[in-house]
Amino acid sequence: MKPMKSRFRMTVAVLSALLLVTACAGAQEVGETGNTGSKVTIGLQPTATSFPIWLAEQKGYFQENGIEVELKYYPSGAAMSEAGLTGAWDGGNMGSPPALTSSQKWDMVVPGPNSEEGAIQILWGRTNDFKGKDPATVLGGGEVLVKVNSTQHYAFLGCMQKYGVAGETKPLPVEANAVAGAFTGGQGVGAMTWPPFDAEFVDNPEYVHVCDGKQAGKKIFNMLALTPAFANNRTEQAVAYVKSAYQANEFITANPDEAADLLVQYYKENGVTATKEAAQRELTGRTWPSAAEALALSKGELSSDLEDLTKVFVDLGAFDTEPDVTKAVDTGREILEQAVGESAS
Repeated sequence: MKPMKSRFRMTVAVLSALLLVTACAGAQEVGETGNTGSKVTIGLQPTATSFPIWLAEQKGYFQENGIEVELKYYPSGAAMSEAGLTGAWDGGNMGSPPALTSSQKWDMVVPGPNSEEGAIQILWGRTNDFKGKDPATVLGGGEVLVKVNSTQHYAFLGCMQKYGVAGETKPLPVEANAVAGAFTGGQGVGAMTWPPFDAEFVDNPEYVHVCDGKQAGKKIFNMLALTPAFANNRTEQAVAYVKSAYQANEFITANPDEAADLLVQYYKENGVTATKEAAQRELTGRTWPSAAEALALSKGELSSDLEDLTKVFVDLGAFDTEPDVTKAVDTGREILEQAVGESAS
């Protein structure tokens, strides 16, 4: 398996090469898709992070706000970033690490957070190992299964700091969808995972919830995203996209039971098996801000929370330098303010 650090830096190298091509072309602004009028192409990933975008289409919010959307799926935030730079999509959403690097590398516009998931990034242990013991004694010197250089890794490090074993407990690199199988197969002293991939651990007396990102004081945001061409040249449609995404968030909060059924359907369409119980845990464990709440975060603690994450990613070697978080947060605020104004009208 190629090391995650090398894979991330390869992505940065690809982005740099694509930026050179874009600069030489000169005729189009970065991220120009060629769409006109009400046509908008949305990039997303087949995870719950992008569920509100799919939901907005299901509920007719895009049509209600005057745009006609095409959804395009990508396997990761890095792949989606590369595609956005070359004009494959107008708007989308992704985790905060690729959002911040995209803002730094090609001025991708970040209107605001569309979810926060610290509470569902969970460290699981074997009950027999932890029963009657200080978690530090079990974790210290051991290995924890985790998708490295990810927000899951960020939550893992927070948990290790909480128990005073940072630097002693090592991450054992595993892809996210393989963590549960590796742990039940006997690897590691712990496993970092989230719904629906933790179904084998929930309500199973053999496993115990040891820690999570929220308990470790780590906020993990996912962000809405706009290409510069879309934000600057088709602002009305960009505002409509942002407004629709937050309408979907409000639906999730107001209708948790129906939203869970729809999340199961969304997962099924994307080849993921999930029970309604797992969907409910994922939805209630995340925070889904309204447009007004996202704006309050943008004007408040969002920058400091993201700066904490970027410092950790620099220490990990996933980021070569710290992105300018304040710039990333400030750049998209005007569009978010317009979406809030329209939502209030």
